[in-house]
Amino acid sequence: MGSIAASEFLSAGPDASIDHNYLTASEIAVLPLGVYYKKKSVLTRHRFIKASISVDGDCFDLEVIDFKGYWRVDQTSLLALLAWIRQRPGQDAVDEVNVLSVCGLDGVVEPLGTPVEAKSAKLPTSLAEMAEFYSAYTDMAAQGHFDPDSPDLERLEIIVGWIPDGSTVIDVGCNSGAFGTALLKKNCAVCGIDLSHELVSIARLRGVDAVQGFAEELPFGNKTFDVAICAELLEHVLDPIRVLSEIIRVLKPGGILVGSVPHGDGAWGHSDIGHHDEHLRAFSEIDLRLLLKAQGFVGVVTVEQLHGSDVAQGLAFKCSLPE
Repeated sequence: MGSIAASEFLSAGPDASIDHNYLTASEIAVLPLGVYYKKKSVLTRHRFIKASISVDGDCFDLEVIDFKGYWRVDQTSLLALLAWIRQRPGQDAVDEVNVLSVCGLDGVVEPLGTPVEAKSAKLPTSLAEMAEFYSAYTDMAAQGHFDPDSPDLERLEIIVGWIPDGSTVIDVGCNSGAFGTALLKKNCAVCGIDLSHELVSIARLRGVDAVQGFAEELPFGNKTFDVAICAELLEHVLDPIRVLSEIIRVLKPGGILVGSVPHGDGAWGHSDIGHHDEHLRAFSEIDLRLLLKAQGFVGVVTVEQLHGSDVAQGLAFKCSLPE
């Protein structure tokens, strides 16, 4: 049997501190091995690597995905690796079961469907800890979340499409102002609030009247806005009911609430809780509807978002207060 070696970085877990922009498949093709990147055009991968398996100096490159803090390889890549290894002299006995073991990766890299244990995520328990955690949060627009070939663009287009032209809008958890920027083109007056001073500054540069603060303590008067946006926020906050109560306070009678959450059955839903520090809960479609209706919202509409997957990964929602 010949000498088999794998890229050394495969023996270490994914580094969650490395957070790059999305790249297209063609851009990824020319990257060096071992670099962590994001990917679009298919279901978003928060981190993956280009790894190398060599047999007697001949090399095979494949992508290995960071699945909840563990390296996982999908079935297509695993079968391609198996076929390549079996073409090497002395490797004809390798099969789908032992291909990773033969490569010295057994227990380090596993097939994508293999269950993983939740890591000990340090979840924030107070508003002060929330402020510290999100003080340097990711700029979603700069990452490429809303670029033309990103699956996340669908969420922005649905939510913005629900908002009438000329509305007064509060974007709760505005990040760097991507929603507000789109709404300015619809002659809307947009205010935003976010925990990150840096993201608030970027949103202001983009024309959004943004302030730093808590979703639980909105610094706006009663019955101020026609519409509130709550996009990818409810899964992050300590108390969704308190946040919704504040949104209700600042909305006018008949005001509209639009937003989104990860789908409870998707990759960032119930199965993701405990793996990452930022998601505190997950919502099924029924959970979300019941939550909104219990706070007095009516006419609840939800739209499943696939984001390139066969299983719903997101839920966009729209509802309103009674007149």
